[in-house]
Amino acid sequence: MDKYWVWLSSVPEITPEAFDRLIEACGSARGVWQARESSLSQLLAPRMRQSLLEARTKEWAFRLFESLERLGIACITRLDEAYPSSLKEIYDPPATLFVRGNPDLDFSRALAVVGTRRPTRDGARAARELSAAIAAHGVAIVSGLAMGIDAMAHRGALDAGGRAVAVLPGGPDNILPRENCALAQEILDSGGSLVSERPPGARVYASSYPARNRIISGLCPAALIVEAGRKSGAMITASLALEQSREVFAVPGSIYSDACKGSNSLIADGAAPALDEWCVLEPMGWATKPGAKAQAEAPVALSEEELRVVQPLRNEIFNTEELAEITKISWERLNYLLTTLELRGIIIKVAGGGYRAIR
Repeated sequence: MDKYWVWLSSVPEITPEAFDRLIEACGSARGVWQARESSLSQLLAPRMRQSLLEARTKEWAFRLFESLERLGIACITRLDEAYPSSLKEIYDPPATLFVRGNPDLDFSRALAVVGTRRPTRDGARAARELSAAIAAHGVAIVSGLAMGIDAMAHRGALDAGGRAVAVLPGGPDNILPRENCALAQEILDSGGSLVSERPPGARVYASSYPARNRIISGLCPAALIVEAGRKSGAMITASLALEQSREVFAVPGSIYSDACKGSNSLIADGAAPALDEWCVLEPMGWATKPGAKAQAEAPVALSEEELRVVQPLRNEIFNTEELAEITKISWERLNYLLTTLELRGIIIKVAGGGYRAIR
């Protein structure tokens, strides 16, 4: 690891463009550390130059590398073989990726899943179910750890025992919103990753989100948009994906919902509609093996009692109390059936304590 490179990419105010300009002019990141202040004045705007000079001390660098070690953060620079090949292709790839958790980000299969922070019930269900079904085929699910669709996409990947990757707008230790701290820990515990181009302790600004979005789309050969308004971060991600020559899919939504106007417009402009997981898996060549669709859709063997539980859950989400009323099965027996059906992968438990059938 080139420590000077990591140091330079950690300096506040230094954009990817400014980083590359400095490297070209000074020959290396070490050359930037050693450059005269007068030389830097010709390369950087006053605010950037001041930030760089403040960071160009042994004390500042020591604090940086101490925090990286203490938090167990891996640094993957553009000089490293481990740097994601798909990310190198974009216009302004991050100089360094700061990663908590699994540092392997050079995916053969990865899907960006993004959408509104205030989804409808159907939108949240679509994000979670599609992400789970796609992750089951060895596809990493990449999103931004925001409330709403992002969180549901991560949950879906975790439901399937798949790879979840969250790209953060601030430092890899700065989890926003705070309500998703537990979800972030679940991602780490499952072998997933928290990724940022900013170092630990980095704050979040309005400009941090579009910058984050280019990494989400850049890591993946395809993006799935679920319920996005016309002027939204998800639509920015969709635009970035198209600029990066990624495939774009969108879940159709109600024509009366403002939350769906952007995603519906993508379909009108030529994005492939995602009616089920196969609408993504088959065009991308990600179906696990020939005939996988037929195998996945083969009916499962259920007893008459199990069917009484599963059938209502194929259309709606119900909690235990509601199921007890619908099925007329005793609480003790119903809890046993719910547990066994969940272990067999026929139903899953969703946020709020309800259940839904996935087979």
